Amino acid sequence: MPDKLSRRKALELAVLGAAGGLCAAAQNRPAKPPRPPFHGLKVGLTSYSTRKLTLDRTLEALQTIGIRYLSLKDVHLPLNSTPEERQVVRAKVERAGIQILGCGVITLRNDEAQIRQALEYARDIGAPTAVVAPDLDALPAMDRVVQDFDLRVAIHNHGPEDKKFPSPLGVFEAVQGLDRKIGCCVDIGHTFRLGLDPAAALRRCAPRLYDIHIKDLDDSRPAPRNVPLGAGVIDLVGVLNTLLELRYAHHAALEYEAEPENPIPGMAASFGYLRGVLEVVQTGRERLIVGCVHHRQGFAAEEFMV
Repeated sequence: MPDKLSRRKALELAVLGAAGGLCAAAQNRPAKPPRPPFHGLKVGLTSYSTRKLTLDRTLEALQTIGIRYLSLKDVHLPLNSTPEERQVVRAKVERAGIQILGCGVITLRNDEAQIRQALEYARDIGAPTAVVAPDLDALPAMDRVVQDFDLRVAIHNHGPEDKKFPSPLGVFEAVQGLDRKIGCCVDIGHTFRLGLDPAAALRRCAPRLYDIHIKDLDDSRPAPRNVPLGAGVIDLVGVLNTLLELRYAHHAALEYEAEPENPIPGMAASFGYLRGVLEVVQTGRERLIVGCVHHRQGFAAEEFMV
């Protein structure tokens, strides 16, 4: 009869109805909370990376790339700035949706007044950690001054040329017996140039690991050049896995030293690399495209789990 549905039409409507019901159920189902970026690591930038750019341009780039943490270099706010000037800069950064997690690297002498001024600078801009390069004889004065501040001090290692603290392992040994708020900022690149495994150094310094500078280097010995993350020879996957194993909770700051006049493309590529590596870790899957098989209709990638 003309008002009866054909078997095929009835099946089509049943399928459409079921699909609609599934869509409605999906819409009513509570949405899963978004996963934290960078697998929960506080990945940010040292503004030394943008030392030739203004602070406004730096903040704009971070917003575009989707980075929410910053370590401020004095090129963007002088150390001898007034408390009022610091509040203005802090408010500007916060309005951009970015949090200041550090400052420096600040050179410290054996001078309590100068050390105090540096820590007041960190406090005024809201940085929980001041990254410093102290003279060897400044450590007792640092130990005294830090008692008056609710923040951490992280000593940065600068590699083979550094006559004070070339290695993070030396920093870790030097801070034993000092206030627990004094610890290490491990620079991955300078550590690698010493012939040390950065991941092993992170594990050794873990009890006092308060900041990290992440970079990559090419293999142009004896003076390797800074390159975007993933384009060099440092085992950054091992570094990231170590940070996750340690449940590292402080700033992991990209320090991109190359191309100071135009660092943003290299910065963006570096943050993209970190996102990709950590997405693999986060999903628990690693995919390797091992080749293409030529067919008459085109190319088909063969994907294997590893």
